[in-house]
Amino acid sequence: MTTCRVWPTRKLFAVAGLLSLLLWSASANAIDIGKVYGLDRAWQRLARLMIASIDAAPAGKPVYYLSGPISTGGKGSIEANLDYGIAVARRLRAAGYHVLSPFDVESGRLDGRGPDEKITQMVKGWSHATFMRVYQKVFTHPRLAGAIFLPGWESSTGAVQERAWFQSKNRPVFAFAESSQTKRGFLVRKEAYHPVLALLEDALLKPGVKPTLIRQRARRAKRLGLRAVIVRPNDFELLAGQLSESRTIAGAVIGFPRQMFSSIASFERVSTSTKLEQTRTVIDAARRQGLSAIDLDMVLDVVELKRGSRADQAGKSRSAQRRYDRVQADIDAVCAEAKAYGRKNGVSVKVKVIVETSLLTRRQLEIATAIVRSSAALAIKTSTGFGPRGTRVGDVRTIKRLIGDTKLIKASGGIGPHNFAPIKAAGAHLFGTSRPRALLSGKRAPRASKAY
Repeated sequence: MTTCRVWPTRKLFAVAGLLSLLLWSASANAIDIGKVYGLDRAWQRLARLMIASIDAAPAGKPVYYLSGPISTGGKGSIEANLDYGIAVARRLRAAGYHVLSPFDVESGRLDGRGPDEKITQMVKGWSHATFMRVYQKVFTHPRLAGAIFLPGWESSTGAVQERAWFQSKNRPVFAFAESSQTKRGFLVRKEAYHPVLALLEDALLKPGVKPTLIRQRARRAKRLGLRAVIVRPNDFELLAGQLSESRTIAGAVIGFPRQMFSSIASFERVSTSTKLEQTRTVIDAARRQGLSAIDLDMVLDVVELKRGSRADQAGKSRSAQRRYDRVQADIDAVCAEAKAYGRKNGVSVKVKVIVETSLLTRRQLEIATAIVRSSAALAIKTSTGFGPRGTRVGDVRTIKRLIGDTKLIKASGGIGPHNFAPIKAAGAHLFGTSRPRALLSGKRAPRASKAY
């Protein structure tokens, strides 16, 4: 949904500032991420304006947030996406809806008024992370009845993130569709999803998985309404064929270890070039199977991160920064290739970054989180599930404290009935598990309501 119009120098300054604070601050708990970006007053002011717009709605009238592509996907350009979003917001208001539209906000408007030059100048050059800080303040407003998603929302990183947030909070989501069968020319339909199952991503990651098992798990995922199924690159085409007509996302791991590991000494490091090759292989398979959107779960360069940590502890700050830059470059390379090669092949690709919490100290996890935060990834993921331990509540709390609402958090590795609720409460939005039924509370998926 939101744009990523950050000048390179501004992004570099933000990343360097955040990492410097983490490297040399006496206490990471004292870090205020907003001050790193220097936008505290501006984004808080815009959040207040948007909240005031919600409060101004007539008493008893529900307010809806409008979500859809802006900087990526959709109509193909920022200008076309903004024009369409503004037009849809205007049509919804004419039909009696009270709509809060980021398309209006990012064009310097609120509630269709404007453009207001003050707002236009205030948001100029804002990053996706900054917009998400604003919108998260709005999403929790008690009068917000849900989010309406425009066609093509799957192609937008921001809209995918917003949808996952609404579903993780069990908030209503609606689909907007053009329709010549109605006087208004459109339909708004509430979409059904299970409050737990819609957050789950099944995984078949052991080498040598049998094709029959992949087909079986794909059928189960479609039947239960799971968010995604994740496999290794060489198994992806079979999975993609099974999910080509499904709302369940087909995904693949990138740079994933081939065997279990108990320490960094036995952790298998994968080069950036191999990760890029795997990325292209998966996208090619997605194109052949007619998929328009996929997920890639890439493994962060844990070895280089820990080398940077050792240099930091030895007082070699420049060496540490160089190694952290290499970790960042590895992520950026995969995200850039996924976007460019995906666009060339008509496939929207979302990247999650696995930081492997089982091998990291809390300090190292803080650095890894800061690096992922500054990337174009959709989400940060805790673990491969192949390490010496699973995800802990403390891992998610540490990530949440530093990444805030700028990325989704996927908890994976050892997720079960005993820790699902506390890990979700700590801030996780998505969950990797091979036992989705074990996490059910006994509630059945709700039925979709009629269009209205």
